[in-house]
Amino acid sequence: MSRADPPVSLLREEARAWLLRMSSGQAGPEDERALEAWLSRSEEHRRQFAEVHRLWRELDQLPESAWLESEPARQRPRWLPFAMAASLAMVLLAGGLVWRSLSGVAPEPSQWQYATQTAELRSLALEDGSAIELGARSRISVAYGGDTRQVVLQDGEAFFDVARDVERPFLIDVGVGTVRVLGTAFSIHRNGGQITVAVARGEVAVSRGSHRATLTAGQRLRLSQTELYRLEDLPTGEVATWREGRRVFRDSPLADVVADLNRYSPVPVVIADTRLAGMRVTGAFDNFADVAAVLETIELSLSARVTRTPERVLLRAR
Repeated sequence: MSRADPPVSLLREEARAWLLRMSSGQAGPEDERALEAWLSRSEEHRRQFAEVHRLWRELDQLPESAWLESEPARQRPRWLPFAMAASLAMVLLAGGLVWRSLSGVAPEPSQWQYATQTAELRSLALEDGSAIELGARSRISVAYGGDTRQVVLQDGEAFFDVARDVERPFLIDVGVGTVRVLGTAFSIHRNGGQITVAVARGEVAVSRGSHRATLTAGQRLRLSQTELYRLEDLPTGEVATWREGRRVFRDSPLADVVADLNRYSPVPVVIADTRLAGMRVTGAFDNFADVAAVLETIELSLSARVTRTPERVLLRAR
């Protein structure tokens, strides 16, 4: 809660009054705009509104006037008007809070998309206290339902600090497998069908078909469409070093290094010589966003030749 926020008890009463008003069937566009303004004041305003609705829905305490009836003979529907729900969803998302559907049915994950641009990092705060740090040129979708928290990492990398909730597991779909946690901190890197999961704190379960592996702090796992799990140890301080601008590579193919570099480069970096693609790289880059410096290091350490054009950068063997 920010310093300017009223006491939680007052916010809770205001949220209850707003819910009654918006579900009365008499709310108009001015009420919608006023509610949007109220919700946008702070994360605590949004949290209290979502919590009041959740409690009332579970305890069946919404009064008769709150139910909408299109015909007397029909069962009373237990949701706010669709247009209003959509409006509230947009307001809550704009405030950085993933909205738990007022109808009790989670929207499709594709409705809540987040993406970063070249060299951009972004922090996301979720309604349950979980946090996601999204790496450069990464795409992710989020959906919270009544009993699950679901994320799809479509491309790129993300660091997750998940609030513990034994009743709602946190699930991440990475295409070739699924990551499941209750509460922990870990990173996932996805480059096409190549997946890397590294744990900074707690425990993470990774499944692929009928296979399952459990990781603890200081462990990293790699999997792909063709390769089963490969566990390896790493210092927890090396988990998601990209959040600090650093990159650490241990016996990584140059192709993987270049794939990461392309998330920061304004023009594509292309390995034009197949002899270079499989060369191994071990080392740390303190400022990976400095593309020119990284290319210079590659040029010197791997005896590569860098050719720059306005459209791309080419890497060739000398």
